[in-house]
Amino acid sequence: MWRLAERGFAANLAEPLYHYRYTNSSVSALRTREQVRTRWAIQRLAEARQRGELQNIAEALAQAEDAVPLESSFKQADHLMLAGKYREAFAAYLKLLGSHPRSSRAWAKLARLGVFTTIPPLRQACFR
Repeated sequence: MWRLAERGFAANLAEPLYHYRYTNSSVSALRTREQVRTRWAIQRLAEARQRGELQNIAEALAQAEDAVPLESSFKQADHLMLAGKYREAFAAYLKLLGSHPRSSRAWAKLARLGVFTTIPPLRQACFR
């Protein structure tokens, strides 16, 4: 997809074309870390390709292993929230805050969980 987007026109549409749900047994929930790691590596490989450099997939994946732990933790907590596991999501966000107390992103996600659980009509707005 990255290579197609580099050669043609790609856009992020404002209106969703589909809706899917998360569950604790979904691939997104079970393989969060792998997906975040792979996405990070693909982005670095695309940047190297655009600069005309050689693309070393093994090296990009190895670097991604050290680069993505916080991102995968955020994504896993988000998946818990979307799967309706609010207590587990709350615990995951608190753990992130414990390890990164100055992270504005962690505080914002915890606030979003609060809005998400206490004001159901605003749930869709939490992800725009």
